[in-house]
Amino acid sequence: MEKKTYLFIGVIILLFALMFIWLYSNPKFNGDILDVNLRDHINLAMHIHPNLEIEILGKNMNIPSNIGISNSGMRTIHTHDNTGKIHLESPYPYQFHIKDFFSVWGKTFNSTCIFENCADDKHELLLFVNDIKNNEYENLALNDLDRIKIVYKEK
Repeated sequence: MEKKTYLFIGVIILLFALMFIWLYSNPKFNGDILDVNLRDHINLAMHIHPNLEIEILGKNMNIPSNIGISNSGMRTIHTHDNTGKIHLESPYPYQFHIKDFFSVWGKTFNSTCIFENCADDKHELLLFVNDIKNNEYENLALNDLDRIKIVYKEK
């Protein structure tokens, strides 16, 4: 065979090898990312920390520690302490939203209610991100170091 033929075959083999490596080093996840349990903090495609504060009728509410943590491991969205720091750690790239955190927590949050406190003719529910009013409520995309504040108050 000619040198050109060997070179061509070598290039084709190299391309297939690179494609194989790329496909298997960039996994896609087809299940519910919120059901994934992590055992440790390694091999993560993302690791970010937004902060959450909830104020109801002038009182700051405690965000409990260990939301999303059990004997099975850590869910991809969880807390370690009661500071309001939310840990988003995923082996797959994914855009988490605030509703994901509340889903793991088992609590209600949407455009009208926080927990059992719902907006009515005497009360309003407000959402702030980095001190700027926001109307995305449960659909708010979570980003690293965002300061999220949910306020339920009298009008």
